Amino acid sequence: MPKADFKDRQAARREKTQGWFWICRGPSQIKGWPLIREAFTGLPHSHFAGLVVDGSLDGSWWKGRTLKALSGNWQIHPRFSQSDMDDFYSKIDVLLFTSQWKETFGLAIREALARGIRSSRRTVAVRSNMAAFQLIS
Repeated sequence: MPKADFKDRQAARREKTQGWFWICRGPSQIKGWPLIREAFTGLPHSHFAGLVVDGSLDGSWWKGRTLKALSGNWQIHPRFSQSDMDDFYSKIDVLLFTSQWKETFGLAIREALARGIRSSRRTVAVRSNMAAFQLIS
């Protein structure tokens, strides 16, 4: 569960920065990365940002990859620990969970929902530039 000051920290961040998406995925088909790449490439707006969390133990999933083709301000964020979870979640507004295989209602979704973060599971995942545009407009 989030710490007592979580909502205050998130509200302070929201007052001074743009909306943030989070994708906790490796750059693979099964985890839905091609959907995200397609949806956020060439959008007419860039008033949002995205964090791609490299969940690998050694930071190798996203090493040498670029996110420059995506509209908005995208960054690769290193894996975070349990003790840093609130700090990380206070940075985001929406979790995009685009896994293309049968996964349970996962831990990342529960952690996000416990903190009031909007979550998008595969069934409502971004599937085109228009859907991404509607999501951020």
